[in-house]
Amino acid sequence: MRSENKPSDPEELSFIEKARRAQLIACTIETVATLGYGQASLAQIAKRAGVSKGVISYHFKSKDELIEQTAAAIFEAFGAFMGPQIEAETTPRKKLEAIIRSNLAFMQRHRQHLVTLLEILGNARPLPILMAATHQASLRDFENFFRWGQEVGEFRAFSPSVMALVIRNAIDLAAGKIASLDGFDGNLYADELVILFDKATRAEVPSE
Repeated sequence: MRSENKPSDPEELSFIEKARRAQLIACTIETVATLGYGQASLAQIAKRAGVSKGVISYHFKSKDELIEQTAAAIFEAFGAFMGPQIEAETTPRKKLEAIIRSNLAFMQRHRQHLVTLLEILGNARPLPILMAATHQASLRDFENFFRWGQEVGEFRAFSPSVMALVIRNAIDLAAGKIASLDGFDGNLYADELVILFDKATRAEVPSE
């Protein structure tokens, strides 16, 4: 039974508690990716973690909370992987390339994370608010990024909101293909997206 005084804010958790929660989230990712969302019961997750269901209930008040925290951890992993690669570039055009390549690279290298996220998106009821909020935040980030590129003169004049929606959907479209292991070449897809969006966004160089 979960203690009523048990802190739910990760900032208030002890090192050991954080480690246990991280382990349970990792086992949730493995279980959902392997069995599917519908079969990923708390009993199955506990079995994979080598603990009782009571241990999960102590750290997460419900399966819904565990699933939402798992989704949040996957998004954080995306950011941790992509961030340094994007920050290493200094110009809008090179950052745009890094955004595309790092996003596709994470999907390919961390397929279990991707499959689990897709399972959650397709099956969790109600759909966690986190999902919609993260999607909207991503679109806003893209919009601000494109405006910056326009302000410094590397991107041509276009609607940042439209371009944000197009590139977000173009990247997300690859997720299902990579997850399905149908021979989809994610590296080739990334190459083509880089060329496509560079041509679509770059400012024209005035002719002499």
